Amino acid sequence: MLTFHITLAFLVNACAFNKIPDQGFIDTGSQNNSNSSNTNPSDDPDGSPSNEPGTEPGSEPSGEPSGEPSGEPSGEPSGEPTEHDTDGNGIDDVCEENHQQASVVANCWTDTLSCGDVFEGTLRRGSMAFDIDDYLADPRYCMPATASKASYAYDGPSRVFLFEAPEGIEATITLESPCDDTDMFAWLWNPAADGCPTEESYIQNNNVECSYNSGSQDDVIGIFETYPNKIWMIIVEGADGTDADFRLSVTCP
Repeated sequence: MLTFHITLAFLVNACAFNKIPDQGFIDTGSQNNSNSSNTNPSDDPDGSPSNEPGTEPGSEPSGEPSGEPSGEPSGEPSGEPTEHDTDGNGIDDVCEENHQQASVVANCWTDTLSCGDVFEGTLRRGSMAFDIDDYLADPRYCMPATASKASYAYDGPSRVFLFEAPEGIEATITLESPCDDTDMFAWLWNPAADGCPTEESYIQNNNVECSYNSGSQDDVIGIFETYPNKIWMIIVEGADGTDADFRLSVTCP
């Protein structure tokens, strides 16, 4: 009887020792499936370390948080209205208005200017009286000697203003070009008395003012007259023949 109990206990213990673990304890990550393309990093022939989660094979983790704001301006309009952008859409109001086209007088001038004026208008249908040859004419020398028709044609319409300069004070004339690049030229000449000037007309260099900043930069000239009743011609034109809109203002202290 004692022998039977010992033998039975031996058989029970032997079965318990060889029992397969429950499925919940199987470590599937340690299994090597020869039919799968995903292998354990330790089985990689070249011994390369595994990639970090969320990175492409062969790439290094950036260490930078993703989806964070860059802090750089987006380039979108701010939406805040300003003096010349009243709807806040990032476009100057002068570029969006339907301006009256120019009306040319005596084939050369179009408008008059006075101290305190702010003129907003367009070059469309403007005067065709002047081009690069007039601005380069001797002795005006309004443009640099290297200027040529190939780069500065000035063969488009221009807006030409007659301005009676105040005596004894400097008048500042500012041209704003928010829509397209326009430039400003001025010379002492009265077309009512002397007719429209040509490139052969004699206008001394000290009676000429020019400003041709590039792009949307403002062009500014100052006119100081020591004599009364002096008429200056103020010319607004684009180097590339544009018929853009613009803003011209006159300040006299």
